[in-house]
Amino acid sequence: MHSERYESPVCTHDGVLHRVPRAEMRVPRLIRGRMAVDMRQIIADRGVDCVLDAEMIQLGWTRAQLNAHGEAAGRIVRGEIEEDETALDGIDPPAPLFTRGEYAAAGAILTVAAGFVLAGVWSFASNALAAHALGQRIILSMVL
Repeated sequence: MHSERYESPVCTHDGVLHRVPRAEMRVPRLIRGRMAVDMRQIIADRGVDCVLDAEMIQLGWTRAQLNAHGEAAGRIVRGEIEEDETALDGIDPPAPLFTRGEYAAAGAILTVAAGFVLAGVWSFASNALAAHALGQRIILSMVL
């Protein structure tokens, strides 16, 4: 089963990309949004105020999806109900790549790594200064 994040459409320079075929969609909110977009497109293309089941099936929707979500999608198109406030014509904003916890962990790891790098540079620099003060040269440094 696909996650909501995976089923969400992706905006590209070529337009909206749906990674999941209509018949394989499982998230109700996304099904209704995409179905409403398809209905609006059919109405705009044909110039009429009705959409037939056969037209939706031809686009790839299943009869079960139409039975479960077709009426709600039609109500969205007619303006009787609002789409989810995070969706615009069935297109969700991009999902974050990482959770807050993952960002925090990455920040902590980067901070520790930066600390090791700075400690290494400091160690090398202090060794180089000490060697220079003694008139010696560093032949091998395991730090850098």
